[in-house]
Formats: sequence, C-alpha cells, structure tokens
Amino acid sequence: MATASVVDVQMVAELRSAIKECSERGLSVASKWASELHLAIPINKRRAAHSSSTPASGFSTSTPARTRSPPASAPFVEESPVPTQILIQASLQLSPARHPHAPLLLAQPADVRAMEADLEAQEEDVLVTARAISEYLQPVHRNHYSLRAEHEKAVKYFRRATQLDRTYLSAWTLMGHEYVEMKNSHAAIEAYRRAVDVNRKDYRAWYGLGQAYELLSMHHYALHYYQHATALRPYDVRLWQAQGMCYEEIGRLREAVECLKHALIPADPHEITINLKLAKLHRALEEPSEAVAYHRRVVEVCQADLRPIQDYAKSSLEVAEYQIRIPNGDLFLARDYLERVAGSNAEDVGRAAELLKTVKAAIQARATAEAEGRAQKMQEVANMTTESVGEEMAGNLSVLK
Repeated sequence: MATASVVDVQMVAELRSAIKECSERGLSVASKWASELHLAIPINKRRAAHSSSTPASGFSTSTPARTRSPPASAPFVEESPVPTQILIQASLQLSPARHPHAPLLLAQPADVRAMEADLEAQEEDVLVTARAISEYLQPVHRNHYSLRAEHEKAVKYFRRATQLDRTYLSAWTLMGHEYVEMKNSHAAIEAYRRAVDVNRKDYRAWYGLGQAYELLSMHHYALHYYQHATALRPYDVRLWQAQGMCYEEIGRLREAVECLKHALIPADPHEITINLKLAKLHRALEEPSEAVAYHRRVVEVCQADLRPIQDYAKSSLEVAEYQIRIPNGDLFLARDYLERVAGSNAEDVGRAAELLKTVKAAIQARATAEAEGRAQKMQEVANMTTESVGEEMAGNLSVLK
C-alpha cells in the first residue's frame, strides 16, 4: 500500500515561495497551478507555516526574474578616513503620505493588532491564489479580441498590460503578432524588440521579428532573426519553413532545400506541403530525379490517406512524364497514375489523356521491340544450332572416309 506524503511546514513555505517566484517571472500557468495546490492544504498547516520562519527555497526556473523594486533605505554607519570623526546617517521612519488636515491615527491596542495580523495571514493565501488566477485570465481576455480579428482592441489591452508591467513578455509578443496582422511592421518590430529585451531566449519574439522584416521585404534581416529562432527551437517546423522561404526569396535555393529537409524531420508523416516545395526547388535546381522522388512521395501519402485526386493530380503527371522521358522508365506506373487522373474531374484531365495516349503507344512500341528482339535471338540460336550440327556431320563424314 502506498504511503501518503506528509505536508510539513517546509513544504508549505517552499510552495508559497514558488508561487511568488512564478508570478514575478511571468509564468502565469505555473503560478496558478502552484497556488491551487497551496490553497488545497489544510488551513491549520498553512497557519503553522506562517508562524514559523520561512526556509530558503530551492525553486528555480530558466526564465530570468523580473526587475524588483529596490528595498527601503536602511541606516548605515561608515567610518570616515579620519579616525576621530564618525559619520552616522540617522534612519528615517517611513510612513505613508497623509493629508495635513487628516485626523491623527490612534494607536490600536495590542489585541486588535494581533487579531488583524492573524486575519491578514489567513487571507494571504486566498489573495495570492486570486492574483495568480487573475494573471492567468488576463491574456485569455485579450486573446478573445485577437481570435475575433478585432486587432485594434487586442492591441489596446496588450498595451495596457505592458504599461502596468514593462517586463510582461507575453503581452509584448502578442502585441507584435497583432501589429503583424494589421500590416504595421514598424510597430511590430518595436514590440518584438521589447520582448527580446525582456527575455532573449524567447523564440517567439525572434520569429516575430523575422516576419515583420519580411513584410518590409528586408529578407536578409529576416533571415538573421529566423536563424536565432531556429537555434532556440530546432525542432519547430514553422521556423524551418520560414527560413527556407526566406532563402528562396534571396535566390539561395540550395540553403532553402536544406532548411526544408530539416523541417521534414519533426513534421507530420502525412504532410505534403513541404514535399511539394522541395520538389519545386529541386526542379529549379535542374535535379529532376530528386524532384520526382518528392512528387511520388506526395502521391503515395495522398493515396494512403484516401485524399481526393485533385490533391495529387499534378504530382501524378510529373511522375508519369518523368517515367516516359527517361530510358527504361516504368511505363506501367506512369499508365496507372495517368488513368487515375484522366478518369477524374481534376483540371489536368486533358493533359493526362494526351499523356495516356503517349504512354500506351510507348508500351506497345516497347512490347513490339521486345518481341522482335526475342525473335531475333531465337533465330540466332537456331542458326548457331544449325551451324554446329553441320560441323558435327562434316566431322563424322571425314572420319568415315
């Protein structure tokens, strides 16, 4: 039987510290999850943790902490270079600002202050949980306008969030996305740069910068930022595709092929878009065999998934034409592909019908040539047999004489 884990004072204190640090680092989901766990602990154990000293927490994350406000000034005593003189800065008692005509605050009795402290301690956990859930729901409300394509309203709420917290990484990034949707590249670049300043390891900001510069047709700049994004997230299909398209725009087709091959590694096995792009690039590089290999892959995937013929009609024609063109091509494979396209309602029906006539004629010609070759070979064998028989008979006659 499994033993139940014991919740002690140290565990409660570390959980509370984790909530605080997650909130400060902008990890709203983690902060919400930790606060709900904390609130599920019985109140007597949480109260015991409040009354005891809080140990140092070993909680850490990879996200850098936000800048915190400096602590209140403390008194210090410093010796001057002259031993006989001592400079002492008197500590000032900090108190909240009050109106000069407001009545003086009366000192509360000790029991009232103790009761208020106890109530604050009891409510602190609930307030922390409420704050964590509020931080978790804020981006949800802002994304509501984004999903409804109300980009101006979404930008308004994202900007309000960044005004309240200049280190709110998600708000800066999502604001940049909204500006990209609005085709406002310069504002998007500014938002993404703020996000990069907050956390240079956030691939979304680098990827957004690449998108923004592509809108400005500054492909070399975009390529620089896409390379940063792929270095931070090497198994993201979108990043490799974006980088490959950027290489294609500047005419570096070989690098574009390599990027799309990287994109195929984590991609869905039933994905055909990347294969079609690779086929197009290999054709531009005058590498027909590689291009046809990707077209054939598209046909096989579509047939296995029972997709409509329109999705792979062009690839079928490419494979068939290649098999007709090369010596000793697979004409029967070409005929099979062309019959599928010619019997459908795809837009390439006419071309498929013409190629089907060509491939049938080629199959007939090849069959005739093979038959003639076999007949010629049989005639040669018969001639060789006749000659050998004649030589043998001549030898026998010479022996008899």
